[in-house]
Amino acid sequence: MAKLQDALEVFMEELEKIQASIDSIKEINPSIDSKINEIKKLALKVEISNLESANQLFLKNLENQYLKIDEKTSQHLKNFEKMMQKEKNYFNRYYKIGIGFLVIFLLSITLSVKFYYQSKDYRKDYLFEQSKNRVLSDFIDEKNLNKSFEKWLDKKRQNTK
Repeated sequence: MAKLQDALEVFMEELEKIQASIDSIKEINPSIDSKINEIKKLALKVEISNLESANQLFLKNLENQYLKIDEKTSQHLKNFEKMMQKEKNYFNRYYKIGIGFLVIFLLSITLSVKFYYQSKDYRKDYLFEQSKNRVLSDFIDEKNLNKSFEKWLDKKRQNTK
């Protein structure tokens, strides 16, 4: 029985410790309840006017950023259109220059062919006149008309001066 008595005493001591813990929790619980009630009583007062002004500022900044982006985009598009127009002008210019070179090339070929045939005609006329003069010179030498021919030639030269 002594053992049972000792076991009961140990059990009672442990039970007292647990009872003390429960009592301390009961003391803490009302302080927690009072804090919860205080938090419930606090009401957050949000001033909508401040939020509206902040929202308006945000919207104005957003609009300004949008306008800047829109302006830059329009400038880039204008620059791109100018570049495309320049390239189109360069193409037209080089196209015209190419056509000009082609026309000049064809004209030069035409003129060179024309001058070639003219030079052949002049050469033919020159040879004809040369043979004619040789025949005339031979005739003058045969008939001994050199002196009368020279007189006649001097007379012609004086008349032309």
